[in-house]
Amino acid sequence: MRDRLVISVPYCRAIQRPRGRHFAGWRALESKRPELNVDVLDHDATNKLAQWFNDRWDDRWCLDITDELADIIDQSWARPDLLSPYHVYLKMAWHLSEEARDSQHRYKLPKQLHQELFPFQRAAVFVAAGHLERRGGVLLGDVVGLGKTFMATALARLMEDKHDLQTLIICPPNLMPMWRDHRMRYGLRGEVMSLGKPPYLHRRDAYAEPLVLGEA
Repeated sequence: MRDRLVISVPYCRAIQRPRGRHFAGWRALESKRPELNVDVLDHDATNKLAQWFNDRWDDRWCLDITDELADIIDQSWARPDLLSPYHVYLKMAWHLSEEARDSQHRYKLPKQLHQELFPFQRAAVFVAAGHLERRGGVLLGDVVGLGKTFMATALARLMEDKHDLQTLIICPPNLMPMWRDHRMRYGLRGEVMSLGKPPYLHRRDAYAEPLVLGEA
């Protein structure tokens, strides 16, 4: 892995690959890529090409980073020894959960909501906030009794405070008293409307995000 790569100069083709990784060698290539592949059919031209490359590669101002690059490769997925499936799984889980982990430190809830939400609910609200900001929408779903309405309320309040918005809440008629109570108790701005007769949906200019749809 740490041996310097030697260029091959056959009679019919010259494929020049930088030996190790020298910045001077990289800059010498007109294409600005770390590899020069070119067909040369003439033996004399092949030798001249090799000499051209070596003159630039052996420039005394070049910086040899072969060892540093080898260390990086040895710690990457391209390492010579195989990784166990378990470690591959952990790596994938780490990257897939990066957004969720990042969201836990980016948002802050009002004191009342922070205290009343359970830790798993706060985590869900922060993850949902990250999805909402990145993708323009999010679906909160869970089994009965785990506080979806409460989490949606906290999410709406978080977005209102952060972006100075109003929340439009649309729900079935039988849930309107509950949502009105949540709106008053937790200081949501905006309005609660019936899912059966939303009269102002054509006037969405009066309401920025977020829009909460409560169906159960």
